[in-house]
Amino acid sequence: VPGVTLDRLLASTGLHEQVSRWMVAAACRTASQLRVPVLVRVVMGPLAESRFSEQVAHCKDAHRLPDGALRVLMSQKELLSAPDRANAEIERLARSG
Repeated sequence: VPGVTLDRLLASTGLHEQVSRWMVAAACRTASQLRVPVLVRVVMGPLAESRFSEQVAHCKDAHRLPDGALRVLMSQKELLSAPDRANAEIERLARSG
């Protein structure tokens, strides 16, 4: 499914947060099993208010991933639509490795 289509579908159903959490968990499992860095794309949506960075750090710790093993990608649209919120979330994610 193209990213734009998936984003629209998630926006219309309110499932951004649940799908992003599932994707992060799957990425952590994959990084742990393959022992290679994994890139995961998430949609900001309500994530900044839901302690997303803490959940990412917890998932990384649970899988004993080293710093840099999980790379989180957010779209430019999301970053530009709420730059202060996005910047704060990026800083929290960076601090957690």
